[in-house]
Amino acid sequence: WNDIDFDKSQITINKTLISTPKIEVSTPKTKNSNRIVFIDKKTLAVLKEWRLEQKKELLQKGFNALSVNQLVFSGRNNSYIPPTTIISPMNKIIKGSNLPHITVHGLRHTYATLAAQGGMVVKQLQAQLGHSKV
Repeated sequence: WNDIDFDKSQITINKTLISTPKIEVSTPKTKNSNRIVFIDKKTLAVLKEWRLEQKKELLQKGFNALSVNQLVFSGRNNSYIPPTTIISPMNKIIKGSNLPHITVHGLRHTYATLAAQGGMVVKQLQAQLGHSKV
């Protein structure tokens, strides 16, 4: 949560999860991967709501919900969620909705396409995605 600035409506991207035998926090691959992403009011409201809900849940389970290192999304034991965890539920939703198959990384491409089609300035999109080149 400490990388989300609710007052400025922005998220600082300066970490990545890597799977060695265990899940660890690392630094992003490139200089451009470190960036600030601005978020819209709707997303900000959802994050604020989730933060309150998460605090209640963590306190009920005996975790320190006020830790500065508290994760935005965590597993059952308030630990890192393996990056592959999203794949199976996502595939079920896609199949059940009769949508064409897409990977998690494919969602990133879809976002970029929709943002460009929606009129986002190319340089802004480039910075948001952490790309050094367009």
